[in-house]
Amino acid sequence: MNKGHQSQTPTLSKETLTNEPILKDFNARILYFLQNAQYAEAEKLSDWLISNTIKPIFEATFYLGVALQFQGKIERALTTFNKALKLNPQHIDLIQAIASCLDQLKRFDESEAQLLVAHKIAPEDAGILANLGSISEKLQKADKALSYYDQALAINPKTYVAMLNRGALLANMGMQLQALAHCRIAHQIHPESIGTLYNLVDALLGVFKYQEA
Repeated sequence: MNKGHQSQTPTLSKETLTNEPILKDFNARILYFLQNAQYAEAEKLSDWLISNTIKPIFEATFYLGVALQFQGKIERALTTFNKALKLNPQHIDLIQAIASCLDQLKRFDESEAQLLVAHKIAPEDAGILANLGSISEKLQKADKALSYYDQALAINPKTYVAMLNRGALLANMGMQLQALAHCRIAHQIHPESIGTLYNLVDALLGVFKYQEA
């Protein structure tokens, strides 16, 4: 591993940690750990940085939440993300991270509410629309889910979550031929995806095309 990113926590005064270049360097180290799936190291360093600074730091708090979530510490991640939200209430990735934690905790109504906040801030974000579709399915709102997926794909036809989920949703709604047509397109766009292949085979079976399946 790059020696410049070892996780040993230095001894620095809180006053020193108000220096922007030093803070930027620490945040870069935490991000390095996250990008390399070294989540325990990212947690350790971001936690140390937060504890040793005079003022709250958005980046380190957000990164700590990410590190916790990837380690399955969902309740702590949610608490941390909510602290970060007080520092930057318009941050789209943060709001979606909160929605994701709530989803993992099966608090679907609250997750939907957070995604709607994100959608209000960024109405043309296809990813947010696709996630709204996904959470709508979990809330048994099939028509609304389909609408969200359609909106997402109108903005970006390659939106993976919408491409993956829309075909299965159509099939579950009894629209087998539409599901098959969608699943063919989805697998053409994402041929590397096991999910789109599975949905295509399932859609073919759904219209009795056993040989092609």
